[in-house]
Amino acid sequence: MLNEEGGIDPLEFRFHAMTDRVGTTGTTWLGLTLMCAQCHTHKYDPIPHREYYQVMACMNNADEPVMDVPNAEIKRRRAAIQKQIQAIIDDLPNRFPPEGNHRWRAAKLTSAVSTGGATAEILADDSVRFSGKNPDTDTYTLQFDGDATEVSALRLDVLTDPELPSTGPGRTPHGNFVLSEFTATVARRNALDSKQGVKFVRAEADFAQDGFPAAHAIDGNSKTG
Repeated sequence: MLNEEGGIDPLEFRFHAMTDRVGTTGTTWLGLTLMCAQCHTHKYDPIPHREYYQVMACMNNADEPVMDVPNAEIKRRRAAIQKQIQAIIDDLPNRFPPEGNHRWRAAKLTSAVSTGGATAEILADDSVRFSGKNPDTDTYTLQFDGDATEVSALRLDVLTDPELPSTGPGRTPHGNFVLSEFTATVARRNALDSKQGVKFVRAEADFAQDGFPAAHAIDGNSKTG
């Protein structure tokens, strides 16, 4: 046996295999308890410590052949199971995402504005970095452009910024923030002035502080979050 856990030394397990082979050989073929001499020579034992490791050295220099023992039935079953596995893999695009989940797609960010005077910088990955003024409360308005015709959910990812001293993702020294309200409107490209509000019915969050559940971000009350 060989433990393949990370950080192990295969030679350690080879040593344990060698001691097992010496003991088995002595008991089975020689009728001797060679294992008694593994640690030291015994006063009345005919096998001294030195000869124990001579036997081990002999076995340690032997080859360890790996031989395939083909079995037609196992080969047939393996081929059938592999065929089933491949069929399931090939059908994954038709089965994913499962019912109730969402296939997330990033939309193109076209503009970002802060009513509190913060500087909005749109980055290459379509994320936006806010810097500069940092009032107690602020409203960020983001505009996206996308081709999706059916949208069932919106996701807001808040990120830390390694270039800023804050621990993030909030802009306070301790990195915390409160999302008071999350709203959205939609409009066609050729009629941007004809915006239609979106009514959110459920909210989830990866993390929510006690007393600040995700549902407070869509309750229409800017005093909760």
